Amino acid sequence: GVAANVDSESFAGLGVLDVPVTMAHNGVEGESAYMLRGGSRFAYSLLGQHGRLAPFDVAMRGTAGDVAVVRGQVAKTRASVAATGPTGAVLNLGQVQAGQFLYAALHLFGVGTTITALIESDDAAGMATPSTRITFGPLTTTGGFWGARVAGPLTDTHYRLNITAITGSFDVACLIGIR
Repeated sequence: GVAANVDSESFAGLGVLDVPVTMAHNGVEGESAYMLRGGSRFAYSLLGQHGRLAPFDVAMRGTAGDVAVVRGQVAKTRASVAATGPTGAVLNLGQVQAGQFLYAALHLFGVGTTITALIESDDAAGMATPSTRITFGPLTTTGGFWGARVAGPLTDTHYRLNITAITGSFDVACLIGIR
């Protein structure tokens, strides 16, 4: 069938709504990044000559009405995680003002058995008294996960990813932003 001969990730995403889509130039922790929920309205064009490697174009747009593109930062560069505890960078994103929201997207590229992760905030980089803002999980499958947005005002300025339960090894990446 066609699905065996095209980009399996993009082709499987046709007709799917609200998939977390994240974009960062290098994926380096602390780097500016963008996230949105998109998909479903993907356009997929298979091009090229018969018998040759087929180039293709994929286009998408946002599908979630509650948010457009959120600018944030990479909190965790894609890497393997097999232990609990904070992982990645502590981000100084500033306060979430009234009328703004805190957002996060977590990607699981490879999975063990189960993982639970938190987005935590604090008023200082040392994260001495963190508050839980967003919970992911427990999760057991690959994919992108969009955290429930948190309304401002939040007086904390620093944010991080903290793995609170894990069985097995997971390949993870995370973005956090305010809009």
